[in-house]
Amino acid sequence: MGVLFTRLLYCFVIMLGSCTFGCVLVYPSPALPKMSEEFGWKQDDGRFTLFNAISSAAAIFGPYLCGFLLKHLGRRPVVGIFGFMGSISWMMLYFLKKTFFWYGIMVRAFLGIVIGGLSSVCPMYIVELSPPDYTGFFGSFNQLGICVGIFTMYLSGNFLTWQNLALYGMSIDILLFILIWFIPESPVIKNSKDPMVTESIFQKKYLSRMIMSILMFLFQQFCGTNAILTNMATLLDEAHLDLPPNIQSAIAGASKVIAVFCGAFLIQKFGRKVIFVTSHTGCAISLLIYALSEKITFPSSIALILIFCLFLFFSIGAGPIPWFIISEVFEPAVRPMASSIITSSNWIFTFLVIEIYPYLKKAITFFGCMLLFSCIAGIAAVFGFLFVQKDYQSGSNAKLLESNYNNFD
Repeated sequence: MGVLFTRLLYCFVIMLGSCTFGCVLVYPSPALPKMSEEFGWKQDDGRFTLFNAISSAAAIFGPYLCGFLLKHLGRRPVVGIFGFMGSISWMMLYFLKKTFFWYGIMVRAFLGIVIGGLSSVCPMYIVELSPPDYTGFFGSFNQLGICVGIFTMYLSGNFLTWQNLALYGMSIDILLFILIWFIPESPVIKNSKDPMVTESIFQKKYLSRMIMSILMFLFQQFCGTNAILTNMATLLDEAHLDLPPNIQSAIAGASKVIAVFCGAFLIQKFGRKVIFVTSHTGCAISLLIYALSEKITFPSSIALILIFCLFLFFSIGAGPIPWFIISEVFEPAVRPMASSIITSSNWIFTFLVIEIYPYLKKAITFFGCMLLFSCIAGIAAVFGFLFVQKDYQSGSNAKLLESNYNNFD
């Protein structure tokens, strides 16, 4: 029990990197309305969409920078480097002025590279520090960190200026940069005779695993949660609820935190397949009813309830499973490159969804968008039933994880 508690403490430190991911992703939602009031920007300006989406676009390159660094350094120094980069980027954002909008775009791009790198190394590091029989439970904590970042950023948005929100983001990265040196290096690095030896990922034996992992991220993004997430304040404001939009967003964000925490236990008990299918089925139903709310008169509170349910189902399985499954299905020799390629693919999907959502909404209406997302979530449930295994605790990679863990410390 003491060993598990120690591993959880290590996990919580790495989760600060995941928390940065969540903070950067949703920062525009509470910050941009405040910026528009201060700087006189119009919310329907294309620059708003760019400020929102640029981090996801730049994050595409973060995993490749991470992969390059992992060839020469261990997991711990790489996380430390990205923590330092994030701290500097948030500080730069704090000094944004009205006449330097493109400076803000540049800083958001830097933050995108940071979260791209952290999203590649943090899930891997967490799984490698996890007891072999608990990789599903521990692996879910990457998504928990993301959700905590989202929730706290929305909640803080009700009380803090956009500048102080940037300082909040900076404080998380400073904490990450300091604390990461107090946890051990990954056992994969410590126990390997030559930890920098790599193998080509471009081999037939890895093809099916690559396709499965990329498709899982495709479904994760194209069920529309990030499109809703980054436009949450606007969507809930349109629902005409009495609560301030950021409070509503914080309530919906709280569902993600609760669901991921519960999902960690559910994945451990019922396995990946059952939770993956259940999660996407719940998303599909929630999105379908949300779409119908555009055509049928529902109480104004139904929008918040449906978004709460959507995030609840998403965060149980669709959110966390793709992140940690990479480390379960790929051997250490190819894991950094596999993580770089797959995570980069995820950021391409994220950027596309966030960037095209406003235009898609104009073209096929809100009803059409939610219906499309619902169909994709339904297809994902079928995919999970056919191709996702209950667990990945067998085979050579599982034995390597166990061997590294047993030789740890």
